Amino acid sequence: MIIGLPRRRSWRGWFYFAHLWLGIFVALQLLLWTISGLVMTAWPIETIRGEPLRREVTAPDLRSAGPLLPLDQLVAASARPVDSATLVSLLGAPTYRLQQGKDVWLIDARSGAQRPVTAADALALAHAGTTLTGAAAVTPLDPANPPLELRRNVPGWRVAFADGTRVYIGADGAILSIRTGLWRLFDFFWGLHILDPVGREDTHHPLLIGSAVLAVTSVISGIVLIFVTLRRRQRH
Repeated sequence: MIIGLPRRRSWRGWFYFAHLWLGIFVALQLLLWTISGLVMTAWPIETIRGEPLRREVTAPDLRSAGPLLPLDQLVAASARPVDSATLVSLLGAPTYRLQQGKDVWLIDARSGAQRPVTAADALALAHAGTTLTGAAAVTPLDPANPPLELRRNVPGWRVAFADGTRVYIGADGAILSIRTGLWRLFDFFWGLHILDPVGREDTHHPLLIGSAVLAVTSVISGIVLIFVTLRRRQRH
C-alpha cells in the first residue's frame, strides 16, 4: 500500500487550520473566564467579605473614663516620630493610638505604658466586633510571611473559629478582615480568572496578556475568514 504525501494546503487552508486550533485554545480559556466570573458574581461582594458577620460596636464615652495623660505630652516623650495620634477605646479602656507611617502602636491613656494587643484581647475583639461565638484558635501573624488570604504584611493575630471563619486583628485592635469559606472559594476562582492561582494578585503578567492577545487574534482571524468566505460565494 502506497501512502500518499499530505495534500498541500493553500494559504486559506493553513489560515483555517490555524484559526481552528487557536479557537479551541481560546474557547477553553473563555470557558474558564466565564465560569470563574459566574462564581465571583453569584454572591454580593459584601457577603463575600463577611460584612454580615460584623457587629457595630458603640464606643463608650471616654470623657467619663477619669483623668487621662495629655496627648501632646505622650507624643513629645515618644521615642519614635508620631505622624498621628488618636484617643480610642480598646475593649472599653481609653487608649492612645499612635502611628508613624505604617507602624501603629497603642499607649494606655491612664498610665502611659505601651499597650500591646494580646491573644486574649484578639479573641475578645473578634467576639465583640462580630456575631461569631465560641472558642477559637488564636495565632500571631508573621509580617514577613503573611497568610495568602490576608494580603497584608502587618503584625497582629489570626482568630480561627471552628466553622472555618477567620478574623484577622491588627496590632491596633482593629478588625483587618474576615475570611470565610465562601471568600476562599471566591479567591480561588479569582486566581483562575486572572491566571495567577498562586499569588492571586498579579493582573499584569505575560500569561494573562498572551491569552488576551490570542483571544483578540482568534476574533480577528474569524472576521477575516467570514469576509473571505463571502467573497468566494459571490464569485461563484
